[in-house]
Amino acid sequence: MGRVSAEKRRAAVERLSRLREDEALTAAHVRTVADGLGVSERTVWRWLAPPKPAAPAVRLRYELSETDRDALAFYRGNVAAVVRARRAVTDGDGTTAGAPVPDFLAEGWASAKPVAERTLYRAFTQGLTPAERAAWKSGEAGRRAGSVYLRRPDALRGRCWEMDHKQLPLLVVPPKGKALAPWLTTVVDDGTRALLGWAIAVSPTSGTVLTAMRMALTHEPDVSPFGAVPEVVRIDRGLEFAAGAVKEVLGSLAVVMHRLPAFTPHRKGKVERLNLTIEQMLISQLPGFTGGPRDAAGRLYGPVKDSPAAQRAAETAADGDGPLRLERFVRRFADWARWYNTCHRHRMLAGRTPLQAWEEDTAPLRRIGAEQLRHLMLAGAERIVQKDGIGVVTLADRRGMILWSIVPGRIRSCRPRRRRIRGTGTRWRSSPTVCGCTSASRSASGRLRS
Repeated sequence: MGRVSAEKRRAAVERLSRLREDEALTAAHVRTVADGLGVSERTVWRWLAPPKPAAPAVRLRYELSETDRDALAFYRGNVAAVVRARRAVTDGDGTTAGAPVPDFLAEGWASAKPVAERTLYRAFTQGLTPAERAAWKSGEAGRRAGSVYLRRPDALRGRCWEMDHKQLPLLVVPPKGKALAPWLTTVVDDGTRALLGWAIAVSPTSGTVLTAMRMALTHEPDVSPFGAVPEVVRIDRGLEFAAGAVKEVLGSLAVVMHRLPAFTPHRKGKVERLNLTIEQMLISQLPGFTGGPRDAAGRLYGPVKDSPAAQRAAETAADGDGPLRLERFVRRFADWARWYNTCHRHRMLAGRTPLQAWEEDTAPLRRIGAEQLRHLMLAGAERIVQKDGIGVVTLADRRGMILWSIVPGRIRSCRPRRRRIRGTGTRWRSSPTVCGCTSASRSASGRLRS
């Protein structure tokens, strides 16, 4: 038997009630209505029964006062402490747990009536959201954990990017120096969750952002089907994303930069989720992972430690005895990124891979040629021309002031743009050296220059 709509029930009751008033109502009429509406005869007779007497008035529930809310904040979300303090004031004692109740709470509860403990607990449960209660206990982290977030609908492929920096919980050995934790810059497509571009560096700069963007913009059919100019890019408050070089590139391509408010990672949740996936699937399986379990003294379990002494010892450790070399980790990450885009089936993509989701989406794409991106994606820095040339850290270029820019798969040189500034002589805009999506070392730059 299905559910009868309110309109059909009202019409049947009105008809049967009129027959009853005319003293013409019979059991056959009730049986006919029951068969027609698919209900039992007993149900129809119940519809025709006189209404029951009105229920007694419901007792009004207790509403939290401003003093109650202030007390919850003062006692750091401890409802039991609020109950004790309120009872102490209403009983005339004025002390709770061996300490006097604060004056502002005593004044607020001076004329309050006693309330049962269960009633006050129920009032806090019904009057405050889980996020509010968690905020007074553990602060902003608790509020975020207890909040409810709406899910943003997926955009079409290539329409929206999400970019982010993350310092990886992994120790790697750079070409020179002690072991350190590198930074990863990622570009994720909002519609297909594809990892369009990435860059690994010792520290995040605008150059690493441009490197990841160039990988996401470049379309090479023989390498990958990805690569398109988006309409919107979501970024956080990182200064590297707000650099003038990044704004200049996005502005020249008519891309809207949506800079999100501070401390709102949920507003670019797809790239945040990808960062967690990278840590769970790849980083946690590599030697040098620093996010693993620790002993009572805080020392990391495992063959590779993260103490300062262990980081210094990693400089001279043989391969396999310590953290990965930076260039080797870059190759491992490149293999993982290729697997993620082509083989990893995503639950939020209905079991499809990012590549399948990209190819099944027929939305048109706006491409840009690689040659057009060649000089557009170079980060700029002003250098003063000295007597011996341009000083770049400890290197000096005297051969036509040509600086090197290394991108994945090829090495390129470019001449810096010159600009005259009154009173300061001639300044040059140069491009930093980027190697294989990682910042190149000084020694590597020196080998290239020689």
